[in-house]
Formats: sequence, structure tokens, C-alpha cells
Amino acid sequence: MNLNRRAFATSIAKAAVTIAAAGSFLGVASCGNIFAAIEKYVPVGLQGFTAVVNLLAGAGVLPLGTGTAVQLLITAVKAAFADVTVAVQDYQAAPAADKATLLGKISTVVADAETNIQLFWSNLNLPAGSTATLVEGLLQVIVSTLMGFGTQLPAPASSKEMRAKRSAIPDTKLINATPKMRSVAQFKADFNRQLPAEQKAYAIK
Repeated sequence: MNLNRRAFATSIAKAAVTIAAAGSFLGVASCGNIFAAIEKYVPVGLQGFTAVVNLLAGAGVLPLGTGTAVQLLITAVKAAFADVTVAVQDYQAAPAADKATLLGKISTVVADAETNIQLFWSNLNLPAGSTATLVEGLLQVIVSTLMGFGTQLPAPASSKEMRAKRSAIPDTKLINATPKMRSVAQFKADFNRQLPAEQKAYAIK
């Protein structure tokens, strides 16, 4: 399943709110505290990504050299999740005069996390098969949740670095994801549902 480049860029740049996405988020956004929801999601989102990395390593398909492009992207994804937490905490602690700027920062780092995951997937170059289908499905849950949070934030700022990252992703390697805001429990359920019985060791607890 693939998303064309224009649709992908639009999903990040405009972060359009959809009725389906809003309706699927039970009890989190309704509290009016999207920032607490994002902060709670980051550890489980990172746990999900780490599970994907461990699954790939266990299958013997992940290059383990520390200097490989894939390993650098793994580091970038983990750093992006950490940046999301820092941005949210900075926003919550900031005086009112600084909040507009810091809100834009949250949008930017959420979009960066999504883009780094897309780059990770595109650089894996997995052959078609059950492993590729499973990994794409798991990453789709992570990406769509980030996109769901993005629908509640201002459009992220466009930068030369972000444009370069997006242009490096072939149209045929984009993860098709519809924004879906999830609570932690919903994320765990949707992620774990993707795993077949023989891969349940990678489930999020």
C-alpha cells in the first residue's frame, strides 16, 4: 500500500482534520489536553518502533553495522521521539507569550518523527513477502498515530532539511497511513493486532 508524494506532503504540511480521525480518538482529545496525550504516547510509540527493529534483527534482515544508513535512521527516529517529549514539556512550562512559537515546534518535531520513520521504511528495501507486509503494517500504526496528533496541531514549518528528507522517499516506498488519534490502550491494541501468533513476543505490554 503506497501514498503518492503529493498526498504524503499534504498530510504533513496541512495536517487536515478528518471526522473519522476525530471520532476514533476516545476520551483523549475530548479532555482538551492533546499535549498530555502526546506525552503519554511517546514511550509506547518508541516501544513499538523498537519492537519493529528487534523483529527485523531477529529475522536476520536488519544490517547491524553502526555506520549503515538504516542504523543512522534508527538513531534519528529515536531522537525524534525524544524531541517530541522535550517540545511538549517546553510548551507546557513556557509563559503565554512564548506558547505560539513552541506550539509550532511541537508540530515540526511530530512531522519529523513521521518523516524519519518513512525514511527508515524506504531504506529497508525488504523484498515482498510476509516480513515486509508485517513491518509495513506495524509502522503504519505508528505513523498514522503521529499523523492523528498532527491533525490537532498547526501546520509544521517547511524547511530545506525536511523537504530534502521527503524528496528522498520514492513514491513507491511511502507508507499509506490515514491519520488516527489513539489513546495508549488503542495504540497497543492496534499494534499488537498486527502480529501473528509466532511473533507475539514483540507485542507491546
